[in-house]
Amino acid sequence: MKFKLKNQPLRIRLSIYILMIASGILISIYATNYIISRSIILSGIEEDARNITESKVNKMETFLSNVERVPIALAAAIQSYQFDSVKTGKLIKDLINMNPGVFGMCVAFEPGVGRDSSLFCPLLLS
Repeated sequence: MKFKLKNQPLRIRLSIYILMIASGILISIYATNYIISRSIILSGIEEDARNITESKVNKMETFLSNVERVPIALAAAIQSYQFDSVKTGKLIKDLINMNPGVFGMCVAFEPGVGRDSSLFCPLLLS
């Protein structure tokens, strides 16, 4: 038993056509709303992620710029005095204690730099 639309009265046919058109309009509105909302949300998420990443990078850069001064100061201090393994070890220990961002430090010397420097490489950890 098939449902034939031509055999139905005009009021039923009009009702069916109006419901189909209204359903099509409603579906198109929902689809458009979904697409626009999704693009707005995704662009907001991307911007938030970019801002958070930039903030963390700036925080790390600030921390690392403070830590990067330590080896430069150590190199200048070591070059300013004659080689002494005890003095070098004490200097490294003092630098580690003064800088909370430095967890350990190692200084490697070329063999033969000082009379007690044969394969001397002090490593200190906090």
